[in-house]
Amino acid sequence: MIRLASVLVVVAALSGCGDDAAACKVPLERPDPTLSLTIGSATEAWTDGQRVPLVYGGQGGVMLLPVVRLPAGDLDELCALVSVSNRTTVEEADPGTDRLLVFRREGDELVSPVIEDFLGYSPSPFVDQELTLEVTVIEQESAFAASGEVTVVIAPPS
Repeated sequence: MIRLASVLVVVAALSGCGDDAAACKVPLERPDPTLSLTIGSATEAWTDGQRVPLVYGGQGGVMLLPVVRLPAGDLDELCALVSVSNRTTVEEADPGTDRLLVFRREGDELVSPVIEDFLGYSPSPFVDQELTLEVTVIEQESAFAASGEVTVVIAPPS
């Protein structure tokens, strides 16, 4: 129920956004994932056990900044609902986020914009802890879904 409320808030927030966000619609169905995806930075895929630094947000919170990549096939652009779940033993951790995003082709992949994955307000409970990012992408027409996960070790903000 909380996820549905988050999606509705995102839809309401995007109603006044630019052309890209306005083209996105919340998928009506959630098909079983049929594609795999990779999670990482703008330049590399993250691997299990890799240290990933926290980043301070503009309002004082700490977050990770993942980018999601999918096989492009014959698509140049894709509008999708992206759900990020944060699994960790850190009690203060935010459970995740839902975003409507436009993926764009880069070579043979469709690449999301950077996702601001808010975790909390202090870096100290997260540093040196494992966090599993579980990501699901659902195409806006509910034609397909993709999923993947990676377990990283949180590094202090750089």
